[in-house]
Amino acid sequence: MMELGATVCVPGLPDCPRCPVRSFCAAREAGTERELPVRLKKNAARDVGLDLALLAGRAGLSGKVFLVQRTPEERRLAGFWELPETKLFPKWRGQVSKRFLHRIVNDRFRITVWQGTAPKRLPAGKWFGAGDLAAIPLTTITRKAIASSE
Repeated sequence: MMELGATVCVPGLPDCPRCPVRSFCAAREAGTERELPVRLKKNAARDVGLDLALLAGRAGLSGKVFLVQRTPEERRLAGFWELPETKLFPKWRGQVSKRFLHRIVNDRFRITVWQGTAPKRLPAGKWFGAGDLAAIPLTTITRKAIASSE
């Protein structure tokens, strides 16, 4: 069907006499075949601020990064690992280490990466060494944040 749309039923100039499904075509019957497809307007890009915490581990965790896993119910990237958002640590204070932009479809993320010592209480998550990161599903934003902070 995709091949048919790309070669015979092209927008604005369909080759109806060559079409193998012309007898079933509702657009041809209605006389609207040259008006299709109707192009929809794209949604405007949405700016999303995102503050991520790149936590430094205490003794025994040096060189490791703390990540949280997205829940299976997440709309996007369910099960992927990512840096936690700073809002999970209301009293935690870090220093800005990097800022960058990342775009996903209609979302333009303005990411700020904050670095600092891990607080005593952490949400459910796990510490990963640099060698472990290649073996887990990791969000692109997290890959960029970690790479830009090394």
